Amino acid sequence: MFLKYPDWLGMDAGIFQEVFKNTRIVHSVEETRILARNKQPHIVIAGSGMMNGGRILEYLELQLGNPQATFILPGYQAEGTRGRTLAEGGKSIKLRGKFFFVKANIEHITTMSSHADQSEILDWLSHIDRAPQEVFIIHGEKSSSEGLKKKLEEVYQWKCAIPVLNEIVALDL
Repeated sequence: MFLKYPDWLGMDAGIFQEVFKNTRIVHSVEETRILARNKQPHIVIAGSGMMNGGRILEYLELQLGNPQATFILPGYQAEGTRGRTLAEGGKSIKLRGKFFFVKANIEHITTMSSHADQSEILDWLSHIDRAPQEVFIIHGEKSSSEGLKKKLEEVYQWKCAIPVLNEIVALDL
């Protein structure tokens, strides 16, 4: 996609071609396991930014104890996730029923979050023509969620709720 439409990101096509010349896309779990065991210097971009599932678990299991490895946590890390534990300097994490000590370097880049802040959410919502029946705030720290709820009620007079995990809400459709 990037090679086909580099202008979407405002970058020169030559830069992408140079970067992708040494890029290998891993398609299978077995390829992931082989790469995770690889001792040569390399950069892996793996999904599940909060490290709670997916193939990142393979890399954590095999590289978390390696002091030469570095895990970069991009953006927001929710409470209760492995990513949050690592971002806060946790000394060990539990993976597949076993504890693994953290010897790898952990870097947390908070400026890369794709989560909108309160002002961005309010701006986005300002374009809604008709008030929703109710707004459910389901993602974010407790204090931030409560602050957003209060602001939405003040600015738009909308009914807002912050449901708890596994709460069932009946909707009037």
